[in-house]
Amino acid sequence: MKSNEIGRGKGMTRNDNPERTAEWKPAPWSVQSNAAGHSECVERFVSAQEDVWDVVLSELRAGEKRGHWMWYIFPQIIGLGCSYMATRYAIQDIAEAREYLSHPVLGMRLREAMSTVLTHRGRKTARDIFYGIDALKLRSSATLFNVVSPDDVFKEVLDGFYSGKPCEKTLAILGLSKSVDAVQDFVGGGEYNKRKDLKMNNEKRNGMIGAIVGDIVGSRFEWHNRKSKRFAFLKGRNESRYPCCFTDDSVMTLAVADAIMKWREKDGGSYDALSAEAVMSMQEFGRRYPGAGYGGAFRLWLNDESPQPYNSWGNGAAMRVSACGWAGRTLEEVKAMSLAVTEVTHSHPEGIRGAEATAVATFLARIGALMGEIREVVIKDYYPLDFTFDEIRPHYKFDVSCQGSVPQALQAFFESTSFEDAIRNAVSIGGDSDTIAAITGAVAGAYYGVPDDIRAKAETFLTPDLLDTL
Repeated sequence: MKSNEIGRGKGMTRNDNPERTAEWKPAPWSVQSNAAGHSECVERFVSAQEDVWDVVLSELRAGEKRGHWMWYIFPQIIGLGCSYMATRYAIQDIAEAREYLSHPVLGMRLREAMSTVLTHRGRKTARDIFYGIDALKLRSSATLFNVVSPDDVFKEVLDGFYSGKPCEKTLAILGLSKSVDAVQDFVGGGEYNKRKDLKMNNEKRNGMIGAIVGDIVGSRFEWHNRKSKRFAFLKGRNESRYPCCFTDDSVMTLAVADAIMKWREKDGGSYDALSAEAVMSMQEFGRRYPGAGYGGAFRLWLNDESPQPYNSWGNGAAMRVSACGWAGRTLEEVKAMSLAVTEVTHSHPEGIRGAEATAVATFLARIGALMGEIREVVIKDYYPLDFTFDEIRPHYKFDVSCQGSVPQALQAFFESTSFEDAIRNAVSIGGDSDTIAAITGAVAGAYYGVPDDIRAKAETFLTPDLLDTL
C-alpha cells in the first residue's frame, strides 16, 4: 500500500543516470527515414548483417548453423520472443515486413538465405540445419514473409521443410488465424504455458483490472496477514469482519492510466510531457481520495504545489505502473514510459528497477510471451528469483521496498496456474498484501485474463469515476 515511501532527498533526473540515456532517444525503428526512403527501422538490420553476412552464407551452404545471427537474418513478427535481441530485431507489423522485403539489400539477402536453405531440401530437415528453437524461428520468418509475398521462396521453404504448415502463432499475431493453440509446437516441446487461448485483443484480456483485483483482494489482509492460500476471495462490508476495499494502489494505477491517455490524446510527445501528466493526474486522483492509505512522504508530495522526486525505493513505484505495460507498443517504449511516470516520485534506482520489472513483465504477458520466457527476462535483467514461496512463506515479513516485495510478487505469478491462483499466492506470503497482490495481478491479468465473475465483483468496490477511468 505504501506509496511513501522511503526517503526524501535529492532525486535523480533522467540525465543523472547514464545507463538510461538511450531510452530517451527516438527508437532506431521509428518514423525517421534515410536518403533512400527506407526508415531507420529496417536500416538496423543492415548494420547488424554487415560483418556476418559471408559467415551466414557459408554456414547455410554447409547446412549447419553455428553462429548467433538468427534474429536479424530471418526476422520474425514481434511477440514471439522476449529477449533483448528478439525484441530489437522483431518486425513490428505487415508494413514493416513489406519495407524489409522491398529494401534493395535486405530483401535480396533474405531471399538468398531462404534459397540456400532450400538446397538441402530432401537431404536434411530444418532441425538438422538449425537445431531446436531456431528451426521454428525459420518457419515463423517464412510464414511472415509469405503473407507479404505469396508464391515466393518463402512458400517453398514452408512446403519443403514444414509440410506446408505455417507458424500459427505468427498468423494469430497478424490477425490471420483463429487458432493459436499451436504455441506448444512453437516452443518445440519445451515449456508450454497451457493457456488454450493467447488472443492478443487487449479488451478481452481485461486491461488493468488485474492489478485492481489484486489490490482489493489483498486489502483486508495487509494488517491481518494470512499465511495460507485458503481464504474467501472478495468479501464486502456485509460479508466479513475485515472487508475488502480499494486502496491507494488502485487509485494510483488509474491515475497513471489517466496520465497516459491524456498524453496520447495530445499525440504523445516527449517523455517529459508524460512525466508532467503523471504528476497532475496523481495529484488530482490522490486529493480526490485522500484517505486511500498513502504513505507519509507520498502524502506530502500529493499536496505539494511544486512536487519533487524524493528518492524513494518503495513498492508504490511498482504497484501503479501496469498501464505502461498495456499502453506501450514496444519493449523500449514500455521502459521509457515506466521511467517517466516513476521518477517523478521514486527516483531511487531500486524504485525505478521495481517499476520497470513490473511494466516489462506485464507487457510481455500481454503480447503472449510464455511464462518461462518472462521469468528468464526478469532473472536476467532485474531479480535473481532464487527462492520458492514454500521456502520463504513462514518467515517473510512486511517489507515496502521494491527490492523486498517486487521479486516476491513476480514469483507469485511464476508459481501460479491461473489468475486466481496467482492472487492467492501473493496474499499467502503475508507482508504488504494489497501491494504485492496488485503487482502480481497486473502480470497475471495480462497473462491469463481476469475471469468475468471476478472482474464483475471487483468493480462493485470501485466508485463511478474510477470505473470511468478503468
